[in-house]
Amino acid sequence: MEEPWWRNFLRVHEIPWVKDHEITGQLIYPGTAYLVVAIEAAKTLVHPTPTVSGFRLRDVGFKAVLRNSETTEGVETMVALRRKPEFANRESSYSTSSVWFEFKISSYQTRSESWMEHCTDLVAVEYGSNKNNTIVMDDPSVKFRGSQK
Repeated sequence: MEEPWWRNFLRVHEIPWVKDHEITGQLIYPGTAYLVVAIEAAKTLVHPTPTVSGFRLRDVGFKAVLRNSETTEGVETMVALRRKPEFANRESSYSTSSVWFEFKISSYQTRSESWMEHCTDLVAVEYGSNKNNTIVMDDPSVKFRGSQK
């Protein structure tokens, strides 16, 4: 099976809420937005029945800051998912079964003509007994790893 991926251009004028996330004078793509993208991408790849009961995030890593450009071109991004069958149906108090994906979001760096990885994680679509439609971090004491590049 081919690995699905999506390309997009993040343009501040199309997502004006990002202007509210300014750090040291720079517009930064928020970390929570990466997680929403991971969940939404995974949702598109699974069958909606049985009912999706929630999502699980694991091994979240913020590798580098994604600075938003206010140019009309924006910042080119790529989202890639890879199914991780070795994680399927692990015991969970939140569901009876799950489908796991490895997630990566990168942006194209025009100066170096290369892709920079910004966020990686594992995301699971949960099926089964959880009726709360929740998003769960596997380890609540998790400390996000990452660096400022």
